[in-house]
Amino acid sequence: MALIRTVYRLLQKSACEFARDSIPLTGVINSDLRLTQAGPQTAIRQYFLQTDTVRPATGSGDSINVALDLLEQLQSQLTILQNTDADTRQALSSWQSLILQQHRVPGQYNWRAAAQAIESGSQTLFSLTQPLSSTFLFDDEADEQAKRVATQNEETSAALDRLADEVLQDLAGDPKARLESLAEVVNRKHRIRFEPFEWVYDGLKPLLLPDILETKKGMSHSLAALYCCVARRAGLQLIPIPIKTTGGIKQASPAALLHASPAVAPEPLPWLLQLHVDGSDEAQPLYLDPVKAAVLDQDAARQQHPTLEQEEQTPFAAVLTFWAESARMAMIAHQRRGEGDAVALWMYQLMALDTQAEEWDAALSSSKSLQ
Repeated sequence: MALIRTVYRLLQKSACEFARDSIPLTGVINSDLRLTQAGPQTAIRQYFLQTDTVRPATGSGDSINVALDLLEQLQSQLTILQNTDADTRQALSSWQSLILQQHRVPGQYNWRAAAQAIESGSQTLFSLTQPLSSTFLFDDEADEQAKRVATQNEETSAALDRLADEVLQDLAGDPKARLESLAEVVNRKHRIRFEPFEWVYDGLKPLLLPDILETKKGMSHSLAALYCCVARRAGLQLIPIPIKTTGGIKQASPAALLHASPAVAPEPLPWLLQLHVDGSDEAQPLYLDPVKAAVLDQDAARQQHPTLEQEEQTPFAAVLTFWAESARMAMIAHQRRGEGDAVALWMYQLMALDTQAEEWDAALSSSKSLQ
């Protein structure tokens, strides 16, 4: 029992190292330990108190082995992310700052708070996709770029405000009518919708909110973000749900992503948005398809997306999933464009935000081969 308590303290120490180095800790690779909105140290403590296999009172050989493996995985995770380049570390620090903001959200972390976090993540994404990082800029140039980004984010927020004002003018009736009002304003009135695109020619524009509002063209992921942002302003809470492809998405290894042809890049995940109503025991949930701007009941949603899995997920976990998919989309875009350095930059951001990302397997194998 003394040994497992020692391992627990070493895990907490490692979590402090993540915080010290401004590296996101969203979970532990190859384990079911996930970050909660309360923070990594609280999550580790709850994991040890609530998980039978590592509960300190158990102290069995099996529980000690599980705890030791958890520590080894966490330390490997930290080492890999620490050994990234300066631009990647700066990007990881940006996501870490955003995660810390979520820890400080007062009261219950609900789906409205999650929508705000999705918007903040979209702003961070836009900032991190600027052509030059601060590494390559003099201080005055970096300040000027930061001002441009801040101005663009303010203009984007104002545009979302205006869309929400229009939704509010006709926001009445039952939940289905409210979703239809939202789709009417965004898709049919302002014609912000999905159109086929190619990363090679369009760059990251289909992924970024400022560009979507300007070009009126987006992809499922970014349109889902836009609908969440407008809905929050209109008093609606939408839950973003990724739709798994049949058989799963086959991810390439980091080496393959960096050096293979653009055809290797997987296709983006489709998304649905589920309407959440506080205190409702609605038997039939309602969904909004951000690509078709269609309101669907559960039967229609499952018919359209047979792989739809309605998993119980906390708002904070949904936010991390959405942020991670943003990083994955940026990685895919750069891979399609043959931009290897940018692929690596976004791959490590994805890995930090999603400890279940398949890219971890190859990264761990590569790390062990160098030891």
